[in-house]
Order: sequence, then structure tokens, then C-alpha cells
Amino acid sequence: MLLVVSVYVSVVAFIGYTVQPMVDFRPFPVGTDLGGLLAEEDEAVAEFEFVYEKDGVRHAYDIGSLPDSTWTFVERRVVAGKVDNRPELVVTDHDEDVSAYVVEPEGGTLLVVIPEYDRADVSFTYLVNELADRVKNSGGSVVAIIGAGGRQAAEWTDLSMADYPVYSADPTQLKVLVRGAISLVWLRDGVIQWKRTAASIDADYVEASEADDTVLDSLALEGGARLWQITLVVLAVLAVLFMLDRSGRLLKWRRQLRRQV
Repeated sequence: MLLVVSVYVSVVAFIGYTVQPMVDFRPFPVGTDLGGLLAEEDEAVAEFEFVYEKDGVRHAYDIGSLPDSTWTFVERRVVAGKVDNRPELVVTDHDEDVSAYVVEPEGGTLLVVIPEYDRADVSFTYLVNELADRVKNSGGSVVAIIGAGGRQAAEWTDLSMADYPVYSADPTQLKVLVRGAISLVWLRDGVIQWKRTAASIDADYVEASEADDTVLDSLALEGGARLWQITLVVLAVLAVLFMLDRSGRLLKWRRQLRRQV
């Protein structure tokens, strides 16, 4: 039984590492309106007051007039504005914030995401460019976002022969968006449809498909459904092993194997 559980955990971890996590708990899961998030203007910065207590007396202070250490902190209150809890993803072009223009509000958008430029394998550029051509031929847009500065963005443009814009972003923010050395994010009308590593996509399948962006839609993965199927299979195997163990047959098989050895 321990072996079955170990195999189950290994399979789930392998798929999560090589493709994408089957259940995405990150801030940008499938179904997120990424275009809307990036286009939103920042909320007014929240103003807080800090409540402290001493000798049973409570008093509210602003950030510039906090009391000494003889007072005990009680709570923090919002007195103006709103706390912006949206996940942050800032995309820049030579230090200019272009986040609001990365994702098209209508139609398809393919994001080529490279969190760590030094790990990017240039051999995947053929696949990326093939998919990019399908998207652009269908009226969509393609954007690459690299977790590096402008020099690396220009270098990637030359190496990959990219005829689409290449922008920069913080590597940590890109790792929150998607995993993989080179990964792809497919959006329809600004909404994330799927996320995959370039290594998990069959280039022959893409090349043999129709010359439009319908192949992008066919690459979607039902991670939650797949995880549920794998879990059911494992539970069934565990149930069979448990019944065999309770009936004594598994023990007999073990003894027979030991005798043969």
C-alpha cells in the first residue's frame, strides 16, 4: 500500500512539474480575467490608524505618531481608501508600465512566459513561433514576457526571431503566473483558458493541425478532472489490496514469494 501511495504522489508531482499543477492554488488560475486585472487602475492607497492600549485606555494613532513601547498594539483600521489585495503583475517595456496593453480584451492572446531567462531552451522557439503564427493569422495577439531586463528581451527577440513584442516583468511574479522555463498562457477575451510548459506540447500535433488558432483551444488540460480520475484508480487499488490483506490471501502470496526467493 505504501508503494501505491508513493507512486500516486510521484505521478501528481511529475505532472505538476513538467506540465502544470493539476489543481492551481496560485493567484492566476484558469478562468481568471487576467486582461481585466491588468487593465484595472490601482485603487487609492489605503490610510490606516493604529489602536494601542495602556492601563485600560485605548487610543488611535496614525503612522507618523505611534506611541512608545509602553503601549500595547491592539488592531489596525482602514480610515480611507481601500486595501488592494489584487495579485500583482507589472509588465514593462524599457521601464514603462505596459500592463494594461498586454492582453487583448477581445479575441485570443498567447503569452510566452520566461521567468528565468538563463534556463530558457532556444530549441522550443520553433514551436512557439508556430503557435504564434496560428494566433496572428486568426487576428489574435502574441506577447512574450521575460523575467529579465531590456537587454535580455532584445536578445530573446534576436535568438527566437520573434515578430511579436517582448516585455519584461519581475521573475517572482511570473513564477506565480505559470511554472516552467518556457511556458504558454492562452487567453480568450482576456480570460485564461489554459497554462502549459512548452515542453509538454507535441510539436508534431501542432504542425499537423489546421492553420488557425483552434489548435490552441484543443491544448487545454482538465487538471482537476485528471487528478480525480487518478485518485479514483488509486483508491480502487488500495481497496483491493485491503480486502486481500484482510482475507489472508495477500499474506499467502507474500509467503509463496519468500519461499521462491
